[in-house]
Amino acid sequence: MDNKQSFKVKTLDDYSPVLLVKDVMEILRISKPVAYKLLQEGKLKSCKVGREYKIAKCHLIEFLNTNFLEVNSDR
Repeated sequence: MDNKQSFKVKTLDDYSPVLLVKDVMEILRISKPVAYKLLQEGKLKSCKVGREYKIAKCHLIEFLNTNFLEVNSDR
């Protein structure tokens, strides 16, 4: 018997086209306050539906691309 546990690493393709805050937190590995700060400051585009933020996956990718380029251009 093998005691090794197998697990699957999630990729962006495994997520729905519309993300929730908990998904963004998991993908970016950030805390809830940091996630909400990004949303409230408009750094990560979103739409508020009722009490929930909805984030299009393409907006998360845009956020990552923009911030990756800013970090690398500082070097």
